[in-house]
Amino acid sequence: MNDLTAKLAECNKEIALEPNNASAYAKRGDVYLDMGNLDSALVDCNKSITLDPDNADYYNDRGWIYWRTGQSDNAVSDYSKAISLNPKKTNYFNNRGRVYIRVGKLDEAIADFTKGIFLDPNNANCYRNRGLAYCI
Repeated sequence: MNDLTAKLAECNKEIALEPNNASAYAKRGDVYLDMGNLDSALVDCNKSITLDPDNADYYNDRGWIYWRTGQSDNAVSDYSKAISLNPKKTNYFNNRGRVYIRVGKLDEAIADFTKGIFLDPNNANCYRNRGLAYCI
């Protein structure tokens, strides 16, 4: 059994023991994501959000899946929700900015990267991505 299969088995046990544990679904969703099973990862992200709709990280996680599957509008919506729940987390702005680059909304992307830099002046990802947005 490989590491991901073992992690999946552990997550399945945790969910069987605590079927209303949002964190357990989020963890299993991460394992599915690592396995490349985006459909199952999305199902688990949806479940974690249903169980704990005020957890910004769950929206960020689902936004990542939407980004990976080309669902840019859904990704922006989820990253925006994550930002509204926790406006001090730099990676939410960075992630939404990356989607804005993808869809050609460069001013919005630059604004998000700039906000991320304001929140964390040592965040290299925001600087790199803002530079990229300026160059497009």
